[in-house]
Amino acid sequence: MSKLDIIAISDTHNRHKSIKELNGENALGGDIIIHAGDATGQGTVSEVTSFLKWYGNLDFTHRILVAGNHDWLFELNPSLVKDMCDQNGITLLNDSNVVINGVKIHGSPVQPWFYDWAFNRARSIEEAQYRNIKEIKPHWDMIPDDTNILITHGPPYMILDELVHVSGEPKGQFVGCVKLSERIRELKQLKHHIFGHIHYWGGQTVVKDGIMYHNASICDEMYAPTNPITVIEYEKD
Repeated sequence: MSKLDIIAISDTHNRHKSIKELNGENALGGDIIIHAGDATGQGTVSEVTSFLKWYGNLDFTHRILVAGNHDWLFELNPSLVKDMCDQNGITLLNDSNVVINGVKIHGSPVQPWFYDWAFNRARSIEEAQYRNIKEIKPHWDMIPDDTNILITHGPPYMILDELVHVSGEPKGQFVGCVKLSERIRELKQLKHHIFGHIHYWGGQTVVKDGIMYHNASICDEMYAPTNPITVIEYEKD
């Protein structure tokens, strides 16, 4: 048995150069770094360019990126950002997958409707008709059955997805995706699910039914980059 050293981050919101573990002479490196979305604030060309240049220079063999709801350019001009990622040595996953050393990784940027941001999808046919957006379930149907690591911007339902007040008190509102949870139960080879979106739970991991769920958000509720990076030692069979 061997292992892959993986670093996961998400929701850096233009604060990527403030992550102490990934900047400076003693910056971490390794096999794989994964970013689970919201690299920017508004997804402008200048924001995306700045982030991709930084991300592409990190000392990792593989750099994987999934967009988030703030990363507008990724939805508005996917061919442009794909070329930009390629030029910076970054693997962009958009309802797509990659195999690294036999490990099957799938990524998707969509999440259930969350205000009026990018990559919003509907939870049901009725909501799709009401909001005039696409349903979310077809995106989850695209996840291969033999996926080992799943990356989504948004969380599954009732796992590190509860909204909180600035005071830290729970609101009792879970915004994760029920349809995603249902699909995950069908993925018998899934070992890790990496996501972000809900900042409060950044840096925390939950284990359920043999799957490790990681909220990798770096920014806290006040958009300060205070949450720890997520470190994963992936054990290969």
